[in-house]
Amino acid sequence: MLSLLIIPACFGGGLLLQRFGSMAGLARLLTKIVIYVSLPALVLEKIPLLQLNEQQLLPILMPWLIFALAWLGFSALGRKLGWERKTKGGIILSCGFGNTSFVGIPVMNALWGAAGVEVAILADQPGSFACLSTLGIVAASWYAGDTISPQSLVKRLLRFPPFLAFVAAFAMNALNVAPQGIILQILHWVGLLVVPFSLLAVGLQLEVKALLRPQKEILVGLAYKLLLAPLLIFILYLFILQQRSFMAIGSVMEAGMGPMVTASLIAEQFGLNPPMVRQTLSLGILLSFLTLALWYGLLMWVV
Repeated sequence: MLSLLIIPACFGGGLLLQRFGSMAGLARLLTKIVIYVSLPALVLEKIPLLQLNEQQLLPILMPWLIFALAWLGFSALGRKLGWERKTKGGIILSCGFGNTSFVGIPVMNALWGAAGVEVAILADQPGSFACLSTLGIVAASWYAGDTISPQSLVKRLLRFPPFLAFVAAFAMNALNVAPQGIILQILHWVGLLVVPFSLLAVGLQLEVKALLRPQKEILVGLAYKLLLAPLLIFILYLFILQQRSFMAIGSVMEAGMGPMVTASLIAEQFGLNPPMVRQTLSLGILLSFLTLALWYGLLMWVV
């Protein structure tokens, strides 16, 4: 539960630092450290060690499904409602991925202990992070400009360190090669910076007043992320596929996590309506603690 306290601590620290003047430069620096250094280190530490079975595919596939539906749904809805291209991209990135690690791990640990942490890691590494490093970057690149050729998309992917780390990590997994010794320790400690640096970067740019009057696009996006997405996984896994295992139950909880910090930072990095993305992230994390309690109660009642 101690890790949950990092959320208000980093947000609050960022707000406090704003009193000393503009912190845009520091926020950009922290964002670059996360995306170009810490996130690749985290991927290289975790993914080579994964060992999978059929039941574990449930939490792994969940983030891919939620993001695919977010991309299709918000693309069509945004076109109908007249959203700008970068606004659509910002909602797709910020509401298509859940905070399966930073909020997910401590919440799942508090509810179910080590078994819950296992579900969170599966949903996070080969699930959310793998999807973000591939489809997420493709979506961000696409919505960042009016005309982007397949060649330019490939070039962006090949210049994006988390994607390169993802490819290398899965190659290491396939070859049964994993970091060890001092290299593993370095990757671990550098990867730990993802959470505090990401949240602090958001806090440095957060506008508290804006949280009290969120845009309609934000409300629509969070309705999908916090309510509709976990409902779809709930119906699909527990009733259509008739899966009542702990992996299925945990997948529903992970599907209901608030917006993913790293996905929101990447949306900002690609210029996808950064102010809206920051508001979506902040409000979504706060509201998720209420909606997660509702999902937990429903799951315990059904199962």
